[in-house]
Amino acid sequence: MRFAELGPGAVARVTRVGGQGAFRRRLMELGILPGTRLALTGIAPLGDPMELLVRGASLSIRRAEAQEVEVVLLDRDELARERGESPASRPDDAGARIAGSADRRRASAFSRARVRGAP
Repeated sequence: MRFAELGPGAVARVTRVGGQGAFRRRLMELGILPGTRLALTGIAPLGDPMELLVRGASLSIRRAEAQEVEVVLLDRDELARERGESPASRPDDAGARIAGSADRRRASAFSRARVRGAP
């Protein structure tokens, strides 16, 4: 699967970095190496560029560059194991959120509206 095919909030592990010469070297210098965990934190309104989280750093790359990166999608159990948690001990609704600050703001605004009695 290509990284460009993922949606916001997806977490994946790099299996291969494609491309030629300087282009491939540039991706690898940015920290996109085989075995590295990537999280897609956002996509621009027109679909290009894509913002991702790599080793704690936020990067933006073009969709064409993301197309050259082959990944394997990580599921919730794999993410729990990486954090040292037991997959069985996590509640079902505790999804794998990496950079969900916008989701948290939206949820808190929704919660405030419900408490006030707004529709």
